[in-house]
Amino acid sequence: MNDTVMKGFNGSERCPRDMQAVHLVFPAIYTVVFFMGTLLNTLALWVFVYIPSSSTFIVYLKNTLVADLIMTLVLPFKILSDARLGPWQLRAFVCRFSAVVFYETMYVGITLLGLIAFDRFLKIIRPFGKFFVQKPAFAKVVSTLIWLFLFLLSLPNMILSNKEATPSSVKKCASLKGPLGLKWHEVVNYISQFIFWTVFVLMLLFYMVIAKKVYNSYRKSKRKGSKNSKRLEEKMDTSEIIETEKIRLQCQFSA
Repeated sequence: MNDTVMKGFNGSERCPRDMQAVHLVFPAIYTVVFFMGTLLNTLALWVFVYIPSSSTFIVYLKNTLVADLIMTLVLPFKILSDARLGPWQLRAFVCRFSAVVFYETMYVGITLLGLIAFDRFLKIIRPFGKFFVQKPAFAKVVSTLIWLFLFLLSLPNMILSNKEATPSSVKKCASLKGPLGLKWHEVVNYISQFIFWTVFVLMLLFYMVIAKKVYNSYRKSKRKGSKNSKRLEEKMDTSEIIETEKIRLQCQFSA
């Protein structure tokens, strides 16, 4: 066992972390995501601009595209910061602003995906029903409230990162926060986890019900199709018997 590991066990020194993945691999992955995400989200948003917001699905989808596009556009700051290609002031900007915007828009998108799943769930369960939650006006109000709630939730993380930024303090974003900022960050973390797991569980339930409904509908249509085909075969058999009998009678008369 080498000295480095032994020192780690003794508590005097910890094993050095391999930061190669953080500084090389992750920035490369984020770069690919940035270019692909910017291209696809811009194209999708350009298409949906010309589609009227006449349904809740379109309203939620447009807001999701905006959230994804904003999240993608702040990625270059994280890429340059993680790859150590910019000054230390860039890292301070990432900690205070761009990272906050990134996670805010990410959870906006997650929440909207849950609402899209709920909208599909209602369309399948009650295809001819029209609840107030299926009206475009309701979707616009809910989308606005989601943006506002997550903005107000994230804003203190920007304001409370108020400690002086230095080349050493920006290495860890928590170093820029005071006690109140750290406490608020912890609260936001719990709320974010609650949003994620709630949406995840609900989406799982919604799509399980949708899949079951579609499967049952498929079985009914298949059963109905088999019955129709059997009736058709019976009719064909009857018509063949009649035709055969006609031919037989004609043969007897001609004889």
